[in-house]
Amino acid sequence: MKKLLSLGGLLLALAAANFASAVPISGKVYFNSTGATVDTGNLATANAYTGFDPVFVSTGLSSPTGDYAGLGGVAVTFNTFNFGTPVVLFTLWTIISGGLKYTFEASSVTITEQNVNFLNLKGNGLAKITDLLDNDVGYDATSGTWTITNTGQGGQVFTFGATTAVPDGGTTAALMGLGLVAVGMIARRRRAIA
Repeated sequence: MKKLLSLGGLLLALAAANFASAVPISGKVYFNSTGATVDTGNLATANAYTGFDPVFVSTGLSSPTGDYAGLGGVAVTFNTFNFGTPVVLFTLWTIISGGLKYTFEASSVTITEQNVNFLNLKGNGLAKITDLLDNDVGYDATSGTWTITNTGQGGQVFTFGATTAVPDGGTTAALMGLGLVAVGMIARRRRAIA
């Protein structure tokens, strides 16, 4: 009986420990800017973004969701980057708000369309939420996607999305095991009484 109670206590402790683990980032965030500068001055021949007009988190219908909710209207730092050559991991954007730092490290860039009137880039990378000193605050670095659409008319549209299903970390299995231990204890007790 003591062994079963010890096993049940251990399973309960493991289940409780899982509740304290970091969680993946979820949600989407959209950005607006009045313009951006490309290296050649022409979208059709551009190989890099060399500057961005002020960028802000979108509000209204494109308000941020999930872990980015509440950031609407906050200023964003977008870093310049080259998209005409192989990509080296780089920090695409950073948002500082409420004592937290939200960043996205791009790991890929693909040109999906490029002509004199339109430039559309997309890619993958890792989203992070940390404190201002880059310390962990309970979020896992999470894979996500990003896009930048430039019509050459001002009003760039930047988006990021991380819609990762949140795994339970084994809590369900631990609780099922605890239930089986309880069923075993009840069956054993009934046999002892009979």
